[in-house]
Amino acid sequence: MQATTRRPPATSVTDLGTAELFALATARLWVARCLNPDRPTPDWHGGFGVAGLEPCAAGAFDQLFRAIAAGARRDMEFHCPSCPCLAADERQYLHMLALFQQGFSLEAAAILEDWLSPAALRAALEPAGRFAAALAWAGLGLPLRAPGTDDHAKSVCERHSARGTALLH
Repeated sequence: MQATTRRPPATSVTDLGTAELFALATARLWVARCLNPDRPTPDWHGGFGVAGLEPCAAGAFDQLFRAIAAGARRDMEFHCPSCPCLAADERQYLHMLALFQQGFSLEAAAILEDWLSPAALRAALEPAGRFAAALAWAGLGLPLRAPGTDDHAKSVCERHSARGTALLH
């Protein structure tokens, strides 16, 4: 692989481009609906057709997040859909998709390996790659960014720290 220029790390939602916003919003809506099935939450499927994604992209995305929900080694932090802050796990999720799109599959897999049990990792790898490829095919390429620090993500979202986080705040 040739050297790739990386953008600065994203520290808030306002730093993100269209492809990143789509991937993040979809993830946040999926998590919100999963954690609060009785609370009115916009359907995460809605944006796929509008974005020009094939139906198989929604299936790959859903498989990926089901594997994460079932096999996470620790609590994952994905913020509520309207939060302007960007959690470290959300940054890593976007980075993982960008790595898959740029052909850095081993590096992308390492992010999932850090998050997931071995069985969940096996279940997540293929759909993660398919989702990233579907995004790219639809013109939604995610930029590679320089890694941010967990400390910065925590300081950006201090206003939520009193509420605690697990999968969603």
